[in-house]
Amino acid sequence: GYTYRPFHGALDHTRPAAWSKIRAIESCLDAGFEWVFWHDVDSFVMDMTFKLETILQADDARDLIIAHDEHSSICSGSMLVRNTEWNRTFFKKVWACTDLIDHRKLL
Repeated sequence: GYTYRPFHGALDHTRPAAWSKIRAIESCLDAGFEWVFWHDVDSFVMDMTFKLETILQADDARDLIIAHDEHSSICSGSMLVRNTEWNRTFFKKVWACTDLIDHRKLL
């Protein structure tokens, strides 16, 4: 019962492909979706019976939920993003972090 919007390849060829998820999420927010569930191609859903509404309609629901990887902390491979002004501003600020474009050089 969810809308599926596939994105293929880089949406901005001036940056590594992983940065395109920011542009993809922004385009879904611009299209008016109340929530966006970003899901990288190399991740998968194991429980197809679990409804996202369980999280989204909880009394303590957040506006931005980002996965956690036990080996590297935050994992942007799976995210739930509510269409709010704060999230729109957040993703613009993330995109503006040009010093992090090639983050592997920082390691």
